[in-house]
Amino acid sequence: MDDIGVEIQRPRSLPNCCALVVRYAPVVDLFNEFFFREISKSISSVSSFSKINYHRPRSTNDYRFCVADANEYEEILKIGRIAIGHLLLPITAFLPGLKLTYCANCWITGHTKPECKMNPRCRKCLDNWEFNHRCQKPMLCAQCEGPHLSTSIEFPVVYNYRITLKDQVKKAINDGLISQPSINQKREANRYVEDERFEKKQINGTKQAWGRQSKSTDRPQIQHENENDRLGELVCRTKDVLDIIRRMELQMDNQVVKVDILEKRSVWNKESLIDLAKIIQQLINATLEKKNKQQLQSLVQQLEAFKENVSEKFNAITNDQQKQTPTSPSFRTQQ
Repeated sequence: MDDIGVEIQRPRSLPNCCALVVRYAPVVDLFNEFFFREISKSISSVSSFSKINYHRPRSTNDYRFCVADANEYEEILKIGRIAIGHLLLPITAFLPGLKLTYCANCWITGHTKPECKMNPRCRKCLDNWEFNHRCQKPMLCAQCEGPHLSTSIEFPVVYNYRITLKDQVKKAINDGLISQPSINQKREANRYVEDERFEKKQINGTKQAWGRQSKSTDRPQIQHENENDRLGELVCRTKDVLDIIRRMELQMDNQVVKVDILEKRSVWNKESLIDLAKIIQQLINATLEKKNKQQLQSLVQQLEAFKENVSEKFNAITNDQQKQTPTSPSFRTQQ
């Protein structure tokens, strides 16, 4: 644009809003590759698969991955579970930790870049940054001048800063200086009943201390509300079953289309091999018998026609595959 070269760089990773976490995976050797393959079977747009490392040892592992497709992200988050081998593991959204407030200009904690009055410095060696700067010196910390990055949590300055920041946020919430966003919607409380059925109830307002609820003398109204809750739960379960059936039908349609295409390709390969064998046999006979050039030219023409026929059949099969592939329907039910 206007004789100015513009270079577009793709991001190395997706933001945290596209990340999901699979919880409570068993600790097994060589489990990462198998885990990623199993997730790819259910989520086609999965990427950036990695294990979450905790400071303390755990009996199970958690795995983080990104989903590029927004529809798949919402769908798998709505389901809440994913099948890995013979296990059904819970899946949740990835919640990042507290962010450290630091300056991207001088790399010192406690302020941001618009408030900084120093010249720009290199993130690694802390030398004055220029356009053609090439960092060849060892790492240097802006906080303690140690051989590590300025925002590393391995030294006490940043660690204490994060602890202090967390305490200050909690104190500000308790003092009323800042407030958490309130959700003016009904809360769903999930519990398991004795017959191992999963029951959902919608509770209005806030839950009282020790799980006690206010008593009411209007028992018919309470029974009516319980019946409405059960009907709503039954409707939700029915919708979930319908969504599962639709997904299974879509997968079956895809398998049928793939089988038809494979059958067409097998028939086409058989016919092509027969035609090619005839042409090669004629070519060998003409070469052995040393016949005239006219027959050789006709064989060359047959080879060209065979090449064009192969290209036409391949294009026809590709077009049929694109036409017969069913589109993914919307699994969300209208409220």
